[in-house]
Amino acid sequence: MQIIDSLTNQGYAFSVDHGDLVIKYTGQGQPDPATVKPLLEQLKANKREAIAYLQRTPVTLYQRVSDELGWLWQPGTREWLEKNRPDLADAIDQADAAANEAWLACEDGTGTIEAFRQALEQWRQANLRAIQAYRDTMPLSLAAADAAEIEKGREQLRRKGYFRMHSRALNERIAIIEHDRYRANVPQGIPVYTLNEIRLLQESVEAGHIVTIGELRQIHAAKRELKGAILK
Repeated sequence: MQIIDSLTNQGYAFSVDHGDLVIKYTGQGQPDPATVKPLLEQLKANKREAIAYLQRTPVTLYQRVSDELGWLWQPGTREWLEKNRPDLADAIDQADAAANEAWLACEDGTGTIEAFRQALEQWRQANLRAIQAYRDTMPLSLAAADAAEIEKGREQLRRKGYFRMHSRALNERIAIIEHDRYRANVPQGIPVYTLNEIRLLQESVEAGHIVTIGELRQIHAAKRELKGAILK
């Protein structure tokens, strides 16, 4: 977009934050008002087009994925990968190199934004696989956070018979029901646990039968796939 290119040459940087256009001056000294004022006014008049343009640029697409992964990446992940899962570490590095190559191709006009988007998604997926592999080895300390959420939801259980929550241990949205008769109230596609199943899982954790998040996720996957129940 010509307006953004012209302002970038004058020292301005652009990004999109929650649908809003963010403009920062990062150049040296002060911008020349006679040059930049008409450009900024033109940009303001074409704000919607500018946002749509920026949302398709490599830097904006990368920032969006980077922010997502930043929330999920745990300290020590890279060290653990290099020691225990070098294949996943190598996959990240290879995907990173491919995404950088696609980015540079976009910049010099030899590549397309769609090719960069696909390479970026491959990098994202490589990171997500590594993040989950490391999470699966972690102790079930996150289960305590889930227990606290369940306590908060007991009022909803009394009123509606169920409530939905994001399980930090499973990294997935689940529904808790008081009794099996409330199962039909839960929207389709959401894994359902009864309070009794939650109690049995907590007892297994306390007894040391379930030690890691990975073991808990295996039980969860089997329950979801087989549409079964957790029994003592």
